[in-house]
Amino acid sequence: MGAKFLCCLPLRLGVLLVSIVQFILNSLVAAIMWYSLWYVHEKSHEDLSTRTKIWTILYGVIYSVGGIMALFGFIGTLLKKFSFVSGFASTLWYLFFVEFIWSIIALVFWFLEPKDRLLRSCLNGAKDDQKTIDACHSIFDPEHINSAGVIAGVIAVFVIPLLLQLYGCYLVGAYAKKLQKKDMDRNMILTTSGGFKYTAAGTDDDSRPLTQHDGLYPYKDTNHSYGNNGGHHA
Repeated sequence: MGAKFLCCLPLRLGVLLVSIVQFILNSLVAAIMWYSLWYVHEKSHEDLSTRTKIWTILYGVIYSVGGIMALFGFIGTLLKKFSFVSGFASTLWYLFFVEFIWSIIALVFWFLEPKDRLLRSCLNGAKDDQKTIDACHSIFDPEHINSAGVIAGVIAVFVIPLLLQLYGCYLVGAYAKKLQKKDMDRNMILTTSGGFKYTAAGTDDDSRPLTQHDGLYPYKDTNHSYGNNGGHHA
């Protein structure tokens, strides 16, 4: 039995949904990255560190490419194009490893980056919104950090997306293999039907089946045939 989406739904439907979700999420993340750089540069009085700028630009590029490839994956799934779907599958695996590494780096940065700088940046964006101010303190203020909230945030922001990304890799990869097999079968049929040339059978003994042998055979005549009384002696 072939792979299914959620155990019972068509695999193609799952790949369509994965491509749509990936396009939306990757485009959204890329937009947030680019907007953050613009906002800090134009509006905020705080400046990001060089390391943070580099990583923000890097991930902005990565997720922009991911959004474009998700669009190609959606088109390829609709048109059943192996090359498009295969490229989308490769991009998904690449993004999975990037997100896995990014998750580790982000957690390390969160522990190493001075909390006062992060707190000031968060408060500058909060303005007069008390809920946002409280959230900034609960995340970045060492005296008010909520450990349970941090753990829940890590699960929601890192663990669950990685598991969903891994499942998407499985679905798209399985559909790409399915399309590849169909293309190989189609090419084989076209090659056989297009390149086949009828050749008359030869007249030598090797070209004839053993069940229709016409050459001399010592036990072919009636006297030596099985069941002939003349050929058996009690």
